Amino acid sequence: MKGLLVLTALFVAVFGKETFEGDQVLRITARDEVQLTLLRDLSEMEHLQLDVWMEPTDLSTPVDIRVPFTSLQTVKAFLETEDIEYVIMIRDLQVMLDEENEQMLSAARVTAPRTSDDYDYSNYHTIADIYAFQDMLVAENPNLVSKIVIGQSYQGRPLNVLKFSTGGTNKPGIWFDTGIHSREWVTQASGTWFAKKIVTDYGRDAALTAILDKMDIFLEIVTNPDGYYYTHTSNRMWRKTRKPNPGSSCIGTDPNRNWDAGFGGPGASNSPCSETYRGPKAHSESEVKSIVDFVKSHGNLKAFVSIHSYSQMLLYPYGYTTTPCKDQSELDNLARKAITDLASLYGTSYRYGSIINTIYQASGGTIDWTYNQGIKYSYTFELRDTGRYGFILPANQILPTAKETWLALMAIMEHTKDNTN
Repeated sequence: MKGLLVLTALFVAVFGKETFEGDQVLRITARDEVQLTLLRDLSEMEHLQLDVWMEPTDLSTPVDIRVPFTSLQTVKAFLETEDIEYVIMIRDLQVMLDEENEQMLSAARVTAPRTSDDYDYSNYHTIADIYAFQDMLVAENPNLVSKIVIGQSYQGRPLNVLKFSTGGTNKPGIWFDTGIHSREWVTQASGTWFAKKIVTDYGRDAALTAILDKMDIFLEIVTNPDGYYYTHTSNRMWRKTRKPNPGSSCIGTDPNRNWDAGFGGPGASNSPCSETYRGPKAHSESEVKSIVDFVKSHGNLKAFVSIHSYSQMLLYPYGYTTTPCKDQSELDNLARKAITDLASLYGTSYRYGSIINTIYQASGGTIDWTYNQGIKYSYTFELRDTGRYGFILPANQILPTAKETWLALMAIMEHTKDNTN
């Protein structure tokens, strides 16, 4: 075992990329509250270095945990001793990552796109590719698309936002962001497809044309650029930002626990080593503060949609409190319409509801803050799948995911347009 650890460390040092040889993703099902409590305790044992993909929240949903090879024997023995059921969802994570990497390398061998029409929307791309795509799209559509840099990441990367506008001042706006959790690659890939879809459909699709004639659309495709770069160069499973934490060797903050909405409450961690670390204070991360400043300076956003993966859910506020938001009935009805439209393409089934009642309690979340700022139509998507691949969704599911999600986004945008003065 010690030899394996040495080899792994050597590989990382030489090649710069962490490997996950023998890591497994277990789907664990708690039978009662006692077992659920045991799973929560297990997930917080930092020496095991567990990576919780789906949180242990209630008995209605299973718990997905990536278990490092070095902790497998301990974790499985614990589960079996406590008579807690589990199945192996992913037998060797590195095998899946090798397949994903090989597909990316194969796609990269193709000639670089000269126009956005040539861009390969069916494969995953590096941050450099996405930045180049954004510039191409702006150059090709100067009367419809512009690029706004709303700030810089901790490591100095631009926080690019595409603005789709037919002109006018202080028009009501709709915001989309993808990739706030860097390892959720299907979101950044979908965001790129959404951008192309908007320029393709404007003037051709009556519904989208009507939306853009009345409102501006803002799209931040790579919301956590440092994290996204790191998933390509060093650690595919990285979730957080890359800002160091003083007094700790653990890097990064969960940018979806860093907002001033129930900040520091249950559903966020105060440990810098946790995947859900809230940060030292609300809006401490420049990636979050830049959006906060943009929202406040714009002052007329009517919808805000933050797109994540995985688990196939459409969620609305709140996550930090059980108190229903005042627009719950309308948001619930619109969510039902959106997921019905989504399912009409491929039959993909989504759950919907408030964050705290549908997925788990989470404080300091994006859309709780935006809703409290008066942006009524605040939603979070959790895209495909439900756990078979989790964060390693195969590239052949990018286009189906983007296309079905677009139908739900159109439902939200049309409703926002029709209910905005």
